[in-house]
Amino acid sequence: MPVKPDMFFLVAYRSQGRFQRVKVGDEVSCWELNRRGVPQGSVLGPMCFNVFLNDLSYFISRVSLNAYADDQQLYGADSDHEALYARLDHELREASQWFRMNGLMANPSKFQALVLGSTEQDFSFNIDGQQIQRCDDVDLLGVNIDSKLSFDKHISSICSKNMLVTTYKTLYGIAPPYLKLPLKERKVAYNLRGTLKLNLPRVTTTTYGLHSFRYAATQVWNMLPDDIRTSESLIAFKCAIQDITA
Repeated sequence: MPVKPDMFFLVAYRSQGRFQRVKVGDEVSCWELNRRGVPQGSVLGPMCFNVFLNDLSYFISRVSLNAYADDQQLYGADSDHEALYARLDHELREASQWFRMNGLMANPSKFQALVLGSTEQDFSFNIDGQQIQRCDDVDLLGVNIDSKLSFDKHISSICSKNMLVTTYKTLYGIAPPYLKLPLKERKVAYNLRGTLKLNLPRVTTTTYGLHSFRYAATQVWNMLPDDIRTSESLIAFKCAIQDITA
């Protein structure tokens, strides 16, 4: 069968010889031929990975599978909690076996289990000798999901980050000047640790005072490391606080 030009390009893209090595500090390993995978950061890389990983769905039949790039979730619902646990445990082992058969390595230390609702069933799993315990909340594609579906932690994280961005823009003259009125920069006579910290204001009420912008923003701002508070640009500052949660 003749090979179409676009198909030929895909085959060549996948099979051409590539070498890689590992660098740790100033030490580098020898170059080794990479016989699998696609170049990281390439245009076709994500598509090829999705095509490769798509076969996993044919091996998971007793529960549902959600997959996005290298993030996968197995989930199900049943009034019989013991039966649901048995199905999840079976399919979790099937998925781990599929990874091994296809040259991939799962990392059970990063597995998490979340139960929505109340149950006396112990939804803890053991994969390759690694115990997977139930969690009160999990981070999934940038969203924190808790067992009560309250999203309190997720909302608190977003509010804290928004306050930090607003505070940075205010202190560096990017935001409207009136926003700087509630914020008082701490003045020190010596070059001590704690660059660009703010004075924590006194409040008269706990209901509103502790939740006011001037108090809450000052509190989360002062908790940042010096190197983040003194970021050279707003983009660098936003990148630096990505992993910060409330």
